[in-house]
Amino acid sequence: PSAYPFWLDPAPAQWARAGLAKVKNPQINSDLDPVSYFYFWRLWLSMVVSPSMLLGLALTALIFIVSFARLFGSAAVWREPAGASSLLIGFWGMAFEAGVILVFQTLTGQLAWKLGALFSAFLVGAALGALAPFTRRGAVALTEFMALGLSISAAAALKNSSAYGLNTVFIYSVLSLAAAGAISGAYFCCASVISPQKGPGVYARDLAGAALGAFAASAFAVPLWGLKSAFLLSAAAALLSLIIDGKHYLQNLETKDL
Repeated sequence: PSAYPFWLDPAPAQWARAGLAKVKNPQINSDLDPVSYFYFWRLWLSMVVSPSMLLGLALTALIFIVSFARLFGSAAVWREPAGASSLLIGFWGMAFEAGVILVFQTLTGQLAWKLGALFSAFLVGAALGALAPFTRRGAVALTEFMALGLSISAAAALKNSSAYGLNTVFIYSVLSLAAAGAISGAYFCCASVISPQKGPGVYARDLAGAALGAFAASAFAVPLWGLKSAFLLSAAAALLSLIIDGKHYLQNLETKDL
């Protein structure tokens, strides 16, 4: 309520209208395509930073994350099983989680303790997934395939999201994040066994990918292309990871080292 006098004052409204009038070919704002958030975010940032500075910060963050990840593996390691894919699965996990949380907030208007429940669901799932008894190369490809399927399913489910009740959205969100966490945990368990660098290297790349995925989904994909783009972006990361590790899997079919 303390913000009402500011937003109802004619001066801020005139400033916002003048700024939004500069937007060329604006998209239609909707629940699943909340472009108004991005327009106002960009408008607000224009008061403190220039577009070139914002782009520079984004590139600096990208370079930092990739450089950080490379500290934990030589070029040869990145070509090994669970090398580059560990960064991609980390990217998938956080992009997917960001998408679920943003969809939940948009459809229900609720956060508070339920946001903590959503985070907890992902982490509990990750802990349970890490107990997976599978440690073969084929199991890594299986977790990546499951990650791809989960992202595509979530994107498809958004078509009928307006028909879901608040409790249904909450239950679906918790279950999807628990499943995503379980997939991430199972992948880490398997990748830590077959990767030349074992756990530390895999975990470092996984966290670097997670940071990049959260940043890309929340700051760029969702504001520009809507909520569904977070799931499509995560699906692309999972597919690329599956292609990379699937190649290693097929190469080892002849040696029976699966």
